[in-house]
Amino acid sequence: EASTLSDIVAKTLSILRDLFGFKYNTFLLVTGDTLRSFDIKGYEPTKVRLPLDGLGRNVQVAKTGAPLLVHHVQESPDYYPIKDTVKSKIAVPVKINDSVYAVLTVESTDENSFDETDLELVEILALQVASSIERINSEKERENLYQQMISEQMIAEQAKEMETLKTNFMSTATHEIRTPITSILGYSELIRDTLDNGDQSDLE
Repeated sequence: EASTLSDIVAKTLSILRDLFGFKYNTFLLVTGDTLRSFDIKGYEPTKVRLPLDGLGRNVQVAKTGAPLLVHHVQESPDYYPIKDTVKSKIAVPVKINDSVYAVLTVESTDENSFDETDLELVEILALQVASSIERINSEKERENLYQQMISEQMIAEQAKEMETLKTNFMSTATHEIRTPITSILGYSELIRDTLDNGDQSDLE
């Protein structure tokens, strides 16, 4: 079972390629005001960064949260040439808590390569991806809460230990200080009694 985002994305793109026969696939991650490539299959590895206030079908999906099936990419008014060889594509949002987390794309070098059935398959896969991401996020959150609890418990135990050390120190210090004071007071009383009696022999 996939335990990281990288694992989930790698398995997803492999399914698109090996099971569905879609050769060119990309997983684009929404990060702040940018849509950037997280993993690519079929193309040479390249870094793609698209501003969310810019053009492009992928950006449109990220902003609207609506899937797209484009038969003639280059005829689209929002066409943004990332790969000149792309002729048709599917772009589907991956949503977490009703917000677009990523965009999953499938592309072809031929026009009219995809139909509504293909779109539905990619949408189903995107739902599975979102579910897997939510699962690992929940596991991370639980782990973080557990670590926080352990940390707070350790801090409480350390505070208790420090309080015990402080109490022991104060008790010891008070005893050490009190002992010479008691001796001095006793000797002072002896001097006072001797002086009162007029006998100074005990002081010699």
